[in-house]
Amino acid sequence: MPANSNAASKKSQGNLSKKSQSNLSRRSQRFEVDEEIATKEFFVTKRYCRDVIFLLLFAAFWFGMILVAMNAFRTGDPKRIVIPQDYLGNYCGIDNTNSSLVVANAYSNQTANPYLYYFSIQDLTNATHICVKECPKETKALSVSNYLCRYDITPTILNYATLVQKFHCAAYTLASSPILNRCIPGVSSSTDNSTTSSNDILSQSRDFAVRVLSDLQVTWKVIAVGAGVSMILSFIWMLLLQYLAGLIVWVCIIGCNIFFVFGSIWLYLYWQANLALLNQTTITGIQAQINSIVGINDSTTVFVSKSNTDVLQWTFIVMAVIGVLLLLITIGMFKRVVIAVGVIKQASLAMKKMPLISGPQPFTLNIFNTVLSDPNISNYIIGYHIFGFLWTLFFLLGVNQMSIAGAIANWYFTMDKTEPMRLPVMRSLFRTLVFHLGSIAVGSMLIAIVEFIRILLFYIQRNLKKSGNQYLQYLLACIQCCLACVSVLVKFINRNAYIFIAIKGKAFFSSAGEATALLIRNALRVAAIDFVSDFVLFLSKMIVVTACGFGAYFYLAYFGSALGTIAIPWVTVVLVVISSYFVSSAFISVYQMAIDTIFICFLIDSESNDGSAANPYYMTEGMQNVMGVENKQTTKSRRTTQQSRRGTVHVEEF
Repeated sequence: MPANSNAASKKSQGNLSKKSQSNLSRRSQRFEVDEEIATKEFFVTKRYCRDVIFLLLFAAFWFGMILVAMNAFRTGDPKRIVIPQDYLGNYCGIDNTNSSLVVANAYSNQTANPYLYYFSIQDLTNATHICVKECPKETKALSVSNYLCRYDITPTILNYATLVQKFHCAAYTLASSPILNRCIPGVSSSTDNSTTSSNDILSQSRDFAVRVLSDLQVTWKVIAVGAGVSMILSFIWMLLLQYLAGLIVWVCIIGCNIFFVFGSIWLYLYWQANLALLNQTTITGIQAQINSIVGINDSTTVFVSKSNTDVLQWTFIVMAVIGVLLLLITIGMFKRVVIAVGVIKQASLAMKKMPLISGPQPFTLNIFNTVLSDPNISNYIIGYHIFGFLWTLFFLLGVNQMSIAGAIANWYFTMDKTEPMRLPVMRSLFRTLVFHLGSIAVGSMLIAIVEFIRILLFYIQRNLKKSGNQYLQYLLACIQCCLACVSVLVKFINRNAYIFIAIKGKAFFSSAGEATALLIRNALRVAAIDFVSDFVLFLSKMIVVTACGFGAYFYLAYFGSALGTIAIPWVTVVLVVISSYFVSSAFISVYQMAIDTIFICFLIDSESNDGSAANPYYMTEGMQNVMGVENKQTTKSRRTTQQSRRGTVHVEEF
């Protein structure tokens, strides 16, 4: 019995050993397939520092800017930025007796006079400006008995008129309020018989700027609230895009086609009706019906003229051409438009997973109208700091863009997209700061160089206006136009290079080359996605801006009297619209970056994979349905593949 039992036990162990070896062999074969998939790492997790020399160059440039700033703070006077100076160079409200920046004079001690007042707002450059104890509280004409002149002048009846003409004495005072220690005139007037009407005086001077400044004192809270409301509306609109992306996109596309088609038809009928009235032709029954449809009756014939009819004709032509082109693009590129809608949906799904990414993105400002004219600072130093400002601005923008792209790309190249992600935005920011600041320094430097050249040309253009050389002005205008196109192209290449770096972790120039080649191979898809996404996001901005603009207008119309006297309310509305546009652009640009990243990932995915077990697609099932493809691998194999890939990712957490 023991012998038989031992024999049976050995036989059983042998069978178990064969089964385990068979199972191990099958698992090994399956793991080899999964490992082969895992090694094809589209989103590279093992990173290296790239373009380090450009990061060192950026740091050295900033070191130079810090040295210049330290020297400026040591030898300069920050008070000159805030505290006003009178015509002698004295700082108002300060004892300038021992100041090295003020030429010694008998009136250096202005401690008792903290406010600056201009004798005339007609010519702020030549008008005398003195320090006063308080701003004038009423608008009135001045005379020899109650004069306001330079410190060293005492007028007489004989020379008072001459002194006023030379701006050495003031002809009148304007009721003013102190703003940044400057007396800014208001629009109030005195009831005194000897008082000159402020409206009469302001109408002869630069009353528009004065009224605007006076209104801003009253309505600045409305502008601030408008910016805050635009922020809230932008955030709500982004949430709607995340949950109703497909519906919103198709409503925008179909609605725009309907608007242009029926708008063109209405304009044509309106144009023909006006033309019939202008030519005084006999109005038939059909024409009368058309007139009633488009809203023309006897009371509107007063507006019928040759110029209005011509405007209607050209408006109809432009609208019809745009409508036909839009309709042809929608029909001819329908499949690519569907792909574009699918990409926007994918971006919406990605942003659902990352609420932290929905914050505003930095935006650039047009600084071409900035005037720097301090004779005490070298023009080279000014140029150095302007270039440093541009480089730093686009560098920070690049960090933001690459961080967003890295988080979105990480989500796309995850097979199981239902699984929650661990701090994707923070990890992407970590990768960007540790490995890719050099690449961002390269891209931002290229944009800064182009923008700096544009600023130099703008400065030269302004100086050439004085010379009257029209040929050079036209030449520089053409060069400026070409440089604007170059700037757009460089920003486009940079944006896609940053996305490719966030995915592959390569250097800037190689990433820019590969990204550009990828987009050229898919030019029609690029055109479709750019057309659809830009159109939808532009409408998104306009919805927010229009809502804030109309809100500000109706508030000022119905409740503005509670704030005070508002001379020019539309200026406040325009400022609300401008601030709303910048705020909505900062939010919507995040969505634009997400769409661009998803599109690059989609192109890489569709070119590199075929849906087989060895090369499965990373796109969602909805996007696979749009493309008419599907993954052949089983759910179990897909889960094993995902576990294998997660294992490789955990080796390099970031």
